[in-house]
Amino acid sequence: MRPGVPVRTLLMAAALATAALIAGSACSGDDTSPSGAASSTAPSSGAPDASTTPTTIDGASTTDSSTNSTNSTTSTTSTTSTTSTTSTTTTTTIPLITEGGIVKVANASNFGGAAGLLTAALGERGFTMRQATNAAGWEEILDVTKIYTREEVRPVAESIARLLGGVAVERMPTPVPIQNAMEGLGDANIVVMLGMDLAGEPLPGAAG
Repeated sequence: MRPGVPVRTLLMAAALATAALIAGSACSGDDTSPSGAASSTAPSSGAPDASTTPTTIDGASTTDSSTNSTNSTTSTTSTTSTTSTTSTTTTTTIPLITEGGIVKVANASNFGGAAGLLTAALGERGFTMRQATNAAGWEEILDVTKIYTREEVRPVAESIARLLGGVAVERMPTPVPIQNAMEGLGDANIVVMLGMDLAGEPLPGAAG
């Protein structure tokens, strides 16, 4: 203790020196951060700059390439197969029955010689013929031809009827309306009464 310095003054000086020492100790922490705060520099993430990296989706580059799609049109030509069906009409020819019939033609028209012509035509078809005659009585002149027949030889008379185009076949009357009646008939069992419709005409049903 210096002679003459008051004790109070010494105590204050000691207190100030202590405070200065404490303050100096607090300022001597980190020499890189004068303010005592840690550097806030953010660490680099190491990720590449998005502006320089091409965008990929599922590992494939998103480079937009235009694909020209060519529509290939397959033209299918439909070929219509037309089956031409030819309908064949089968004509059944009924055979002529000539056996057993004895035929006489009576001219019931005003066409002279018509009965003789028909007699020859039927003979060429295989029928047994007798000499032609003329119609008489109530059937001397007929507009439509018809046939008189005995029942036992009707199939033969019907064959002649077909050749004449389908004329009527009737049972033979007694007496027969021809010249000389029963005597003029002789052994004939079929009489064709040739009318004006078929006199001098070819056989209408000659094809059958």
